Amino acid sequence: MAIDDDIRFIDLLSTAATVAAYQGAEEVGAEHLALAADILRGHRSFEDTGTPVAPFIGTGDPFSRLAPALRELVHDWYLRLGSDAEASLDDTALDILLAEARAREHEARRSS
Repeated sequence: MAIDDDIRFIDLLSTAATVAAYQGAEEVGAEHLALAADILRGHRSFEDTGTPVAPFIGTGDPFSRLAPALRELVHDWYLRLGSDAEASLDDTALDILLAEARAREHEARRSS
């Protein structure tokens, strides 16, 4: 994928879920979305995300493992994209989504 290509929403979520599973995380968080964006943009390789935690198994449904703080955000973005998981995000939209994800996680940590 070329660095300036738009990224499909489903590819971002699937890659983030794969990174989270690879790292042994129970939930997909903002950091996994950011790592996935870097991988899909060509800024990092998958191997840069660390050593896999055994057993590394496929991701299944990328929506099911989202951290609670991100579920509503991802649903909102899904609706913004016309309920089309195949819709693409340009760099600006992707940066906005990642910033909103970090802010939601930060707010969730602050209020707990």
